[in-house]
Amino acid sequence: MLQQVRGAALELLPAADYASITTVTKRRRGRPTKLGSLSADDPVCEQIDALHHQYQQGPCFDAVAQSEPVVVNDVSMETRWPAVMAAIVEHTQVRSMMSIQLTAAGQTFGALNVFAAHSDAFDTQTRDNAVVLATHAAVAVSAATRLESLNRALESRDLIGQVKGMLMERWSIDDSQAFAILSELSQESNVALVQVCTQLINAARHTAPPAPLDE
Repeated sequence: MLQQVRGAALELLPAADYASITTVTKRRRGRPTKLGSLSADDPVCEQIDALHHQYQQGPCFDAVAQSEPVVVNDVSMETRWPAVMAAIVEHTQVRSMMSIQLTAAGQTFGALNVFAAHSDAFDTQTRDNAVVLATHAAVAVSAATRLESLNRALESRDLIGQVKGMLMERWSIDDSQAFAILSELSQESNVALVQVCTQLINAARHTAPPAPLDE
C-alpha cells in the first residue's frame, strides 16, 4: 500500500521528481518513537533518507509530528536543519522538498515526501493536491492495517483453538480447562499466549505433549 502511495504521488503531482515515505516503525503508548523509510530503491530518495537518519532531523521527520505540510522552497537557502540541508545540496540535485503527515483514525503512519530538482517547485495548488492525496492515502493505509490486524487475530484464534483441541483430546478436559492451562503456561513463562501455542505445536511434531500442570 505504501508503495502505491509513493507511485500515486509521482503520477498526480507533476512538480515532483522523486517521492518517498517516512514510516513509523515503532510506537510507545501510541506515539511514534522510531522512524524508517521507503524509497523503492531510488538512489536520490535513499540518500535523503540516510541524511535524515544520520542527523536525526529534517523536514521528513518533522512532518510526522505535525498536521501542516513542511515545505522547503529552496534547500540551498533554508535555515532550518542547516546540517541536513547542506548535506542534501552537496550530495543531491534536490532543491525543493515537501512532506505531509499521513494520519487517519487517530493514528499517524508516517509522512509522504516529495522532492524536486529546482527551487520553488511546489506552489499552493500543488500543496493542496498533496494534502488531499495524503489524506486519502492515510485512510487507505489505515484500512489495510486494520485488515492485516484482523487477519492476524483470526490466525491467532485458529492456532489457539487447535492447541486447545490437542489438550482436550489428550487429557479429556473441556475447553475452559484447556484455555486455563495455556494461560498459566503463558503467565509462568512470560511468553505471549500465541507464542506458547506455536511452541506446543512445534513440540508436538517431535515429542509427546507435556504433562498437564498440577492444580
